[in-house]
Amino acid sequence: MEFQPNIKAKRRCPKWKDTKPYPSDIKDKWKAVFTGFSIEVSDTDGNNFQSLYECGCFGKGTHSRGAPQNFKDHANSSDRGEFKEILVLDLEESFFLAFFAEALDIVDQENKPLTRDETFRKFETIKPNFAYTLAAYLHLKSKGWVIKSGTKFGGDFLVYKQGMRFYHASFVVVVSKGEVNLQPKYLQGMQRVAETSDKDILFLSVHAPLETPTSELCNYLHTFKVTETIPRRFDLKKHVQNKQNST
Repeated sequence: MEFQPNIKAKRRCPKWKDTKPYPSDIKDKWKAVFTGFSIEVSDTDGNNFQSLYECGCFGKGTHSRGAPQNFKDHANSSDRGEFKEILVLDLEESFFLAFFAEALDIVDQENKPLTRDETFRKFETIKPNFAYTLAAYLHLKSKGWVIKSGTKFGGDFLVYKQGMRFYHASFVVVVSKGEVNLQPKYLQGMQRVAETSDKDILFLSVHAPLETPTSELCNYLHTFKVTETIPRRFDLKKHVQNKQNST
């Protein structure tokens, strides 16, 4: 039986849903600054972080719960500095935008452009398993999901159909290096958290090529293998109801 993801539309969902999970028809690249622990896009130098957010819900505003608000939207405020918002990108989405979608230029705090290898090494110092979470991110993005941080629900990512303004998250994604090996208590806890928020858990087992030096993983991302596992708890009540409906 083919598994169908739980896709639940939000109330008062906008009727216009012609959105894409990644930028297309790019004329001018956005510019982001790597601060040493985060990647930030500001509304300076012609950047418009709202347009970046709307091209796949990338990043999160520093003063917004949902979509980031442009500085100009608060022009009548007595304290403009309070509303000077910055769009903060996750490591995986900034690497994807810069070196796969080719929509972003990443520079350091001295305005020096960072190469692909330099960026990869710097990101690995922040997140040692970055190569594996990046491979998982690319795997999900290839399926058309909108991907956000899953820290709030104890996972690595949350995935949405088309975006947060239209649908609730379908999966809490947990990335593992190699085969998934979880303690039963941890698995049960993850399932309870996911079920109370009407989501499913998606485990992604990421396998790197054998005998590949860690420093060279960036050049072998296309050879990574990703395996999906979706655990489900047996629900006797639902099982009986399905049996009755089928007879």
